[in-house]
Amino acid sequence: MFLLQELIAKIRVLPRFFSQPRSVSVANAIREKYIGKLFPNVGICVSMFDIVAMGESAIHPGDGGAYIRTKFRLIIFRPFDGEVLVGKILAMSPRGIQVSLRFFEDILIPSDLLQNPSTFDAEHGSWMWNFQGTPFPYVEGDEIRFRVQSVVFNQQAKPQTKKLVAPLDKDKEREKAKEREKAGGATAGEDEGPKELDVEQLLAADEQRRLLVDESAPLEELRIPMLILASVAADGLGMTDWWR
Repeated sequence: MFLLQELIAKIRVLPRFFSQPRSVSVANAIREKYIGKLFPNVGICVSMFDIVAMGESAIHPGDGGAYIRTKFRLIIFRPFDGEVLVGKILAMSPRGIQVSLRFFEDILIPSDLLQNPSTFDAEHGSWMWNFQGTPFPYVEGDEIRFRVQSVVFNQQAKPQTKKLVAPLDKDKEREKAKEREKAGGATAGEDEGPKELDVEQLLAADEQRRLLVDESAPLEELRIPMLILASVAADGLGMTDWWR
């Protein structure tokens, strides 16, 4: 599921980080630039593994930043065909089931690769596996075990850095927003850290993550840079609760 990718690049360190140990500032710059980045035909970077070597620092005219030639290794998420993974159901539709691994959500189990026979309940928006007259429901938010059929890279997709996000807990986000409002925001001069989206933006982002199972949007038009097609059509696959 994970592999190491070695790169050599000139890493730019901003002047405000010169007071830090060089290895720390370079590591932070690498994480900022590469974590969440999709590498065509390779996978998505989820973490930096280590720094192998660093060269001398160089400052270019008109640029206060320091450029350091660095050899480093990244941890890349790229499951192999046939690998069995466990995720959580993010959304369902007649098209199939979308699964989340928390850090990656472009996983689709097409309807023809569900346990057979499975039927879709339009009223409740969920799938049901009917095994010898006994119904086994697919439950949104619960764990599902699936097998990777293929990893599809879209070469025409616009290069982008894909944010690694955990599934959104809407109630918790609303509570956080209320607490921030009561506190009146951060104190002047205090480091606020990474900017957070407001609640409405977060809810909108949550809806956007359901596009894979939205039948009004053909998959080829979504131009997903990296799409995992999966299957649960085998013994032991499907909701983990079924096999306990």
